Amino acid sequence: MDTAVTPVATMLDVLSDPICPWCYIGKAKLDAALGDAPDAALDIHWRVYQLNPDMPEGGMDRTAYLENKFGGPEGARSVYGRIEQAVRDSGLPLDFGKIQRTPNTLDAHRLIRWARTTGAQNAVVDSLFAAYFVNGVDIGDRDALIAIGSEQGMDVDLLRRLYAEDADR
Repeated sequence: MDTAVTPVATMLDVLSDPICPWCYIGKAKLDAALGDAPDAALDIHWRVYQLNPDMPEGGMDRTAYLENKFGGPEGARSVYGRIEQAVRDSGLPLDFGKIQRTPNTLDAHRLIRWARTTGAQNAVVDSLFAAYFVNGVDIGDRDALIAIGSEQGMDVDLLRRLYAEDADR
């Protein structure tokens, strides 16, 4: 008689936004924790959490956004100086200087959801964080999102159709 037990995957829901620096840090810490427990049967679901649900569809100038949110240039420098230090202390690559716009992330969240169907959700999340925080890519731009999906093996024609349909916005 076979007494082997097949581990049951535990579901972990992660509420995250790919422009959130704290989420970027949290993802790295989650990856490190999972690396320490390679046998953990964990089914990770990335869920929508928009930091800025009222962000205009085309996003906005990052400097103007930060200064408005944090009470002027000094407030923005103070808050983002601490955030930058926290990211660097986590050992993550970062180049805030490359980020010109704060995007509306709704379409990025749609890509993350669609990536679940292909098994690429975690890789897409990693790619979105890298695109935004390291390369300064406007991850509100659909062409940029399609390129990220394509890099992770997603069907480009399908992504174009899904974005054009807007049925799941």
